[in-house]
Amino acid sequence: MDELFDASALERVIKEYDTIDEGRHEFLEIEDWGVMHLIIKNPLGLHARPSTEVCKITLRYQGGIYIIKKGSAEKASDAKSISSLLLLAADFDSNLYFFYDLSDPEKARKNAHELKALFEGNFGIP
Repeated sequence: MDELFDASALERVIKEYDTIDEGRHEFLEIEDWGVMHLIIKNPLGLHARPSTEVCKITLRYQGGIYIIKKGSAEKASDAKSISSLLLLAADFDSNLYFFYDLSDPEKARKNAHELKALFEGNFGIP
């Protein structure tokens, strides 16, 4: 867990993810973490309603999930907390990285794909 808050380690994992993923936004296991990169396409960003929808999904995973807004790796937030998500101030086109502890890799992968579907569906907002 201590490595999670090491900004240089997080930047290294993000850089490795971006190199391997090549924009496909897949769930990858890197350095003991499951990582998923998602981009906010909602014009209003990650406000209260989308944050609530994200938490509904992340709370289903028993392990830890942390979120980092690209460019602010020193600010890892709890992806299961609406207030933490709101404090990210993630607006349109923000790049978010979800870090899963891999206590259950299959469930982490499933949860990450549910998040991906939520983001691709614009959080259920028409």
